[in-house]
Amino acid sequence: MSLTPDAPPELSAVYRGEKMPCFWLLASGIESGWLPQVKPAPGDTLPEGIPHRIAQYWHSSVLPEEVQRAVETMKAHNPGFAHHLVCDESARVFIQQHYGEEKARLFDACFHATMRSDFWRLCDLYEYGGIYVDVDTIAHAPLSRIAAGANFNCMVTYAIGQPWCINNGFFIATPRNPVIHAILTLMFDNVSRFVRTGQFENVWVETGPGVTTMATMRWLAKQSVDHGVSPTASDLIFRPYTAVTDAFNDADMAYKAHPEGNWRGATPTGQKR
Repeated sequence: MSLTPDAPPELSAVYRGEKMPCFWLLASGIESGWLPQVKPAPGDTLPEGIPHRIAQYWHSSVLPEEVQRAVETMKAHNPGFAHHLVCDESARVFIQQHYGEEKARLFDACFHATMRSDFWRLCDLYEYGGIYVDVDTIAHAPLSRIAAGANFNCMVTYAIGQPWCINNGFFIATPRNPVIHAILTLMFDNVSRFVRTGQFENVWVETGPGVTTMATMRWLAKQSVDHGVSPTASDLIFRPYTAVTDAFNDADMAYKAHPEGNWRGATPTGQKR
């Protein structure tokens, strides 16, 4: 294995397929400057190749008032964008049509609404590109402002914590993007393993920020080691999740107080840990 002198020490372990080094690589890559970040700048434009399209998900075709109000803010502040809101039923139809019955059955195996949203958003984003943003967000400016005039094919946001992770509540990507494909593939593998064996760690790991972080870091490792492509040449770019406040804020909605509206502690049996 040949690594460049500036490669973080965690890169080789990530390349070998180890899990936790993926999260460490994200942290060290950001702190060392090995991973490229969007520089804050004025501007409301997206790179060429990013469709002007916003995708959102709510499990039911009937939205609570607080969710409906939030969705309307997205429409109001992004008038030049097509807006697509799907529910469980329409999401499954899309997955069956574009990915086949096998993947639709994996979608069916997602026992919590958050998992189904995680599953669908990657399928949709890979097929169509554009912007995905969670419904528990209230816009106050165009979402394109978060891009800050940077040039990229895929933007992800990261959160600093224990561990650092890539947030999966906001993406910007081109259609058929290789980073989104890598995340989608690993998520398919996770849900397929759950169906076959019943093995399931938690929603965060299997379909959420955990799989998003692991797949992204492994993709970068393969690009670097197998193809000699540095992150700065990969067309993938990072921003801290705190930067999304340039365009929207997360909302503390009432539905999260109920088990069916909160993924934390959800298990395949529906019981809280």
